[in-house]
Amino acid sequence: MKKVLLALIMAMTSFGMISCDKEENVPTSVNGPWELVKLVDARGGDPIVGQDIGFTEKYEFFAGGGFAKTSTRIDTDAGQPIRALGKFTIIPNTSEEQLLNLRLVFETKPELIVNCNSTTEERLFINTDYQLVNDSWLRCDGEIFIYERSATR
Repeated sequence: MKKVLLALIMAMTSFGMISCDKEENVPTSVNGPWELVKLVDARGGDPIVGQDIGFTEKYEFFAGGGFAKTSTRIDTDAGQPIRALGKFTIIPNTSEEQLLNLRLVFETKPELIVNCNSTTEERLFINTDYQLVNDSWLRCDGEIFIYERSATR
């Protein structure tokens, strides 16, 4: 009886450790800067990386649910990057490939919104490589934008 009980306790402990390991891999925060590192065309072809992207883009997430998106993708008369502001929320995961899902609602500069409709929202997720992914244009044959956490602010 003692052997059965000991085996049961060991099995439960092992299962608990496996579950904890998986949960520890889910990021607890997105706060900080994320810089665009790759564009992937929905129709195929090689990804565009580094200087070949042709513009810079960055999200910065703040404690309290605010964010800023800065981009040189849109030409301006001033030649300066455009900065949009808004609020974000973390929403429930939809798949194992998406560790964390985000809903961004823009309050300024709607021209920086990347999606296939006319809403003021973007949906992003953290993938298993801990990259921030915006695949909102995928449904309309656009690019997938991939960002990585930046060490600089």
